[in-house]
Amino acid sequence: MRLRAIVCAFLLFSACDDESSVLVPPEADALTRARISWTALDHHDYQLTQERLCFCLLGGQAVRLTVQSDSLVSGMLLIDSTMLTAEELQYYHGVEGLFDFVAGIDPSQVAEFQLSFDSLFHFPSDVWVDYDRNIADEEIGFRSYDFTPL
Repeated sequence: MRLRAIVCAFLLFSACDDESSVLVPPEADALTRARISWTALDHHDYQLTQERLCFCLLGGQAVRLTVQSDSLVSGMLLIDSTMLTAEELQYYHGVEGLFDFVAGIDPSQVAEFQLSFDSLFHFPSDVWVDYDRNIADEEIGFRSYDFTPL
């Protein structure tokens, strides 16, 4: 189903000259509209600052992520320029990973879910999910900003 949506989105905007002429189906939900708009921008190499919001390793620390060919390749802690290990990097998401993370959340099955999108690049800029109010410290969120195409 997701592949079909991506193919349809590609067909909708493949003939467009710029992002302002992207055709987004009016019945599409906010996540689908944002993903179509993001895909139309055709950014595959970029940097992004991200904070993982959780009671976890590096929780709340700003990390500058580098994505090449849609793959997350490195991350650097902004507080001291320390490079993340491969193990630490796996806990962060490039834009496609953020979309996938959000798509995997069923808002009707969680205690709290908040989502907002970057107004210029259309990616999920703030995501917060509390899976169960009766469980402490299982909440997680991602704040992503300072997007820079490479």
